[in-house]
Amino acid sequence: MFAGAATASAAKSPEYQNRGPSKDAGYFLGHPLPTYSWHNCTKTSSYQTSVTRPAGYPAHRKGNKQGKVKWSTTYNSSATATGGVVVKWKVAKKWQVCGVQVAVLGYHKDAPAYLGMMGGYTSGKKKGNTAKGKESIKIRVTKKQANMVGLEKGFGNKSYRIDKVYSIYVFVKKKK
Repeated sequence: MFAGAATASAAKSPEYQNRGPSKDAGYFLGHPLPTYSWHNCTKTSSYQTSVTRPAGYPAHRKGNKQGKVKWSTTYNSSATATGGVVVKWKVAKKWQVCGVQVAVLGYHKDAPAYLGMMGGYTSGKKKGNTAKGKESIKIRVTKKQANMVGLEKGFGNKSYRIDKVYSIYVFVKKKK
């Protein structure tokens, strides 16, 4: 099951607010995205992990400022959500990270099925990486958000663990 894009109000959503790159980890953003804006930034660089997407899962989308982030990977067999690959990113000089979104497969033991969605992720202003072991970020889906994207009742009011990471979107802006 894949959640549709949430249409949260601009006043409450971190999409259109100026926040640091480590804010709003676990914020539910629906799917398919990335959003147009994250922490008020619209430039992105993206990375597709080697984790196989299930049939029907939305495709990876390339960023519009792909060259502004250098991506690298290392292997760690305990990094289960990314298939053993730890993904690292570093922004180019004169650029900084606004925030990060991940396209994931979420799991909750009491949900009717796994849930494909986008969520907020943490980063530093210059660089970041996925968890070296088990993912600790949980994505909270409220009843209202589940209803907004057309999910059945059993999906709302739960915090989903990140079971698989399919794509990472780093939102960047030029330093002032």
